[in-house]
Amino acid sequence: GKWLRPMEGEGKLGAIAILMEHTEVSALCGDGGKWLRHFEKVSKVQLEISLGSDLEDFKAESLGPPTRLQLESPNGRQECAGEYVLEVNVRVNDQPLWKKVDSERWIYGGMTGAWLLGGPREKKIDFRCSTGYMISFPHNGAMPDAVKGDWRRAVGKNWVEDGRIRVLADADFGCPRPGLHVRIHGLTRRPLRRFNGHLGRIAGRGLEPDTWRVRLADGCDESFVATHLHQRPEISFAEAWLREEPSTDGVGSATAMEWLQLLLSSRQGQLLSPERVPVDTSVATVLDVPAKAMSLLRSVYVKLLMEERPVIAILAQPEPKKEEKKEAEKDTAEASKVEVGKSSSIMEEDDLFAGPSAPADPDGKLVLYGQAALRCAAAIRAMVLIEQNAPGTYSEDRMPSLSIAGTDDASLADFGGGLVPLGSGWGGALGTMTVERHLERIAEMTGAVAERLNSEHALVGGTGAQRRQAASLLPLLFEAPTGEVFVIPSLPSELDGLATKVRVPDSAYDAVRALLTDVEKQQLSAFWIRPPQESKSLYGVQDEDVRPGSLIYALYEGAWVEAKVEFVDKLAGKALIEWAYDKSQSDLDLKDLRPKMDKEALEKRQRSRAIGAAWTLILVGPVRARKALALKALASCEEKWPGLWSTELLEAVEELRGTSEEDAAVNADARYIVASTEAKTGSEPTFQRLTRKDGPGTLKRIASAANCIMKLFGTSGFLVLGTHEERARALEYLAWRCEEPPAGGSSGSTDSGGASVPQSVDYIDADGDRISFRCRVENKETGEGPALDMFLNGEPRIRDILTLRPEGADGPAARTLQLSGTSCTACSKILCTEVPENVENQGAPERILELFRSCSVGALWARRRRRGDVSAVASTCGRNAWLEGKALWDIEVESNTIILLGGLADKPRISRGGAEGNKGVGKGGKDAESNGGGKGEGKGADKAEGNGETEDKDSLKRSKWHPKVVAEVHICGHDAVSRARAAEKVKALIAAVSEEAEAEDEDEPEAKKQKTGEVEVEVDKPVDARAELRKLGFWPKDYLAWREVQDIVWKHHQKLAQGWLRVWARSKDREYYVRFPQFRSTFDINEAL
Repeated sequence: GKWLRPMEGEGKLGAIAILMEHTEVSALCGDGGKWLRHFEKVSKVQLEISLGSDLEDFKAESLGPPTRLQLESPNGRQECAGEYVLEVNVRVNDQPLWKKVDSERWIYGGMTGAWLLGGPREKKIDFRCSTGYMISFPHNGAMPDAVKGDWRRAVGKNWVEDGRIRVLADADFGCPRPGLHVRIHGLTRRPLRRFNGHLGRIAGRGLEPDTWRVRLADGCDESFVATHLHQRPEISFAEAWLREEPSTDGVGSATAMEWLQLLLSSRQGQLLSPERVPVDTSVATVLDVPAKAMSLLRSVYVKLLMEERPVIAILAQPEPKKEEKKEAEKDTAEASKVEVGKSSSIMEEDDLFAGPSAPADPDGKLVLYGQAALRCAAAIRAMVLIEQNAPGTYSEDRMPSLSIAGTDDASLADFGGGLVPLGSGWGGALGTMTVERHLERIAEMTGAVAERLNSEHALVGGTGAQRRQAASLLPLLFEAPTGEVFVIPSLPSELDGLATKVRVPDSAYDAVRALLTDVEKQQLSAFWIRPPQESKSLYGVQDEDVRPGSLIYALYEGAWVEAKVEFVDKLAGKALIEWAYDKSQSDLDLKDLRPKMDKEALEKRQRSRAIGAAWTLILVGPVRARKALALKALASCEEKWPGLWSTELLEAVEELRGTSEEDAAVNADARYIVASTEAKTGSEPTFQRLTRKDGPGTLKRIASAANCIMKLFGTSGFLVLGTHEERARALEYLAWRCEEPPAGGSSGSTDSGGASVPQSVDYIDADGDRISFRCRVENKETGEGPALDMFLNGEPRIRDILTLRPEGADGPAARTLQLSGTSCTACSKILCTEVPENVENQGAPERILELFRSCSVGALWARRRRRGDVSAVASTCGRNAWLEGKALWDIEVESNTIILLGGLADKPRISRGGAEGNKGVGKGGKDAESNGGGKGEGKGADKAEGNGETEDKDSLKRSKWHPKVVAEVHICGHDAVSRARAAEKVKALIAAVSEEAEAEDEDEPEAKKQKTGEVEVEVDKPVDARAELRKLGFWPKDYLAWREVQDIVWKHHQKLAQGWLRVWARSKDREYYVRFPQFRSTFDINEAL
């Protein structure tokens, strides 16, 4: 009979209920539910198995006693049959009690641990007995409806077993239980009435009294009163609930039901007739199977096909025809007869060996169901298995169609498969393992399915483009010498979308070839195209060298003299020139002319010729791997020929650009290293830090953190390779790192928590208007960072200023500021303001710029804090100043992250040293930037030095550095797990910093007085260098910076010889001595005295 019966009334949410037997559930849910998950993956639907449960599986103590019982006794004691109701709050012998609704009969728990049916006599003695009209076996805690074994009834003085006595707790009587399959009915109120007709299974008691929690077939859970649950007795064991998944490309519930039936048939080892197997070519692929391969496919390979790929494989074989059966039976009967009196010794040889002839097994069919690409892969695998067991089954003339019919997907319109010849002797000469390895590589590169069918052919399946690519790539791989890079005349056009081409000059050929030693491990294939023959002019010079208007050298009486080309006759090999010394003209042969070039033009010409005559390296394979290797090849060429690509970075980007969609997803960007002076006035960030010795290491760590690839090309620029998101992330990380000084110093003008920047700057302009620049502090609720606003006579004019730069002269001479932001009026969002030069406005432009830089850095840190790829670790400015750069570098390398020091307190702050802090302002240039307190220019110079001599005492008191100011350490990286691991290590480093680093500054201790005889002499005691370094708020990062702080950190220390200075070694936590500028160092102070 049919084992699949869709249930009616499954509700409005699209679930279908299917009755299932024990063997079917075992076939699906066995092996940890592997085949259930397999079916869901193939059909893209949800399948839930709802198991029913027998009455004896539940005990009374876990669920409570049923409120009603129905007793049946057709063989005797009919007066006891009927409905029994639970006596509320009544227990006898520590068991519940039920009374018959229409007579004096009770079901009670007796003294011997069995259920009994008693009458008035038992009631009179409060049921302290074990007598009655009926008795059960010991219940062991089970309720009367769930007790095991048959009941017995009293006949005379004996107990007689009666298997027809039944005690039921039916759902219709309000006695539901977990595991019972029910139908919802009788709901009249909204919104619950929409559940009428829904199917489900009781999961347990609800939260409200007299309610039950029901797992519905549509996948949700609801609670209902027992009167709305109707038991479904047709569920003998279990049922399956099939639900379509929304927003997926599933096959639909009807097709899924068919596939479920076929999968169960396959799992149970059934061999179906072709008539019972539905064949829809849009979702199924059919293969003819020879009879001699059927048994092995049925026993082993069908399961193997389904385990390898998410498909459903079904074997179908027709039964032998009746005529064939009759003929076989007749032959069997004849063969079994022996003539009377005929000895076996005189039987013919044919008679001895002729046995009963069985009908020949007919050929069968293998039907595969599933997604198109997966079906094709499974079909090709099946064809290989069939060919191994029945050689000669498939050939060019006998190939099944693997195309997809009836599909609306344009990408599958030319989907199919076919045979590809392996070539003469490849199948045997290369060996099976080598051929299969090459086919695996072809499959990975092209996305097609490639399997070795026999020694002469391979099976390739996929879209038309994939099959053409595989067919073009196959001879290239098979003809290439093992372990060597193969030189080919040209690349087939079908492989353009899978290849990256890089031009390699002859001078860099060996270096690039060394990169290709492990190319196969990267799942790539590399080929070379020889350089083109250099095209030379018949007359000894290139055509582009001699053209009208170009300056040349012309041969005159054995000497080369300057001249200019007026006209060129290429056919005659002549040129009309004008001599530079007397402006006369001559007609000369082209072979007597030589181009005149300066050094830059000559280098450009040499580069152009080298690129034009270069080898072409072709890398075929996954887009990310081949472009990464191509980028390494470009960098290797740059090392061998400095300036080859660094002078034309955009041309290097074009080398990595491709034509396929995958190439567009993984691409390259070029960035030039902008000089600091240019970056100060432009919008482009400066990457000047990359020119330092640690530039390549910095670039490598940032690339790891951003999950991309970055390569430095000389001092001109670098390339970054990855997806658009990865490239943007890497450039942001690099900009942040380049703006941040090394660990141990402050992180920008506001990050160190230095002197408080005034929250506003006011002045009166030439028109008498009051101009105010006010800093808006960080909003803790929204996470928005500080912002700078401009007010005109108390009214907001420009909010969220984005750019602010001086016009004209730099430094104190710049009185005009240009700014842009969000306009609060109908006027332009860009305006200029001029600060009048008078005593009241002294230093106002510098203070405005300080305020803008402070707000900008504060906003930057606030934006970072909200990013998903940044983790913040709380710290203080004092602890940040003493974090060792090497320890942070080790964490970055181990966790593939970038660690940035700094952060903001409640108000924007700048580092000690006035305007611009660490970076310095004005003419200090490079020294000012690297010094952490570099000298400025003009009136701002004293402030930039950090001595603050132009400030009054109150200003100096405000500009003191506060180690306890709240700061942060930002950990940047694409991987959340790596960031969390790095954050834990950074927290450990911060916790290891001595608490003295957070000690507040104190006034210099009073000079102690030392008595010499009767005279008191005041002696200056040397300061504690370690404590003074903590007070600095930054860590000097070069010898020039250390020279500037000698009189602060080592005040009153013994004077050193001229040219010597003191430096503090953090790794050894002690001072050492350096001879400057010879850079000779020692720990012995005697050498420096």
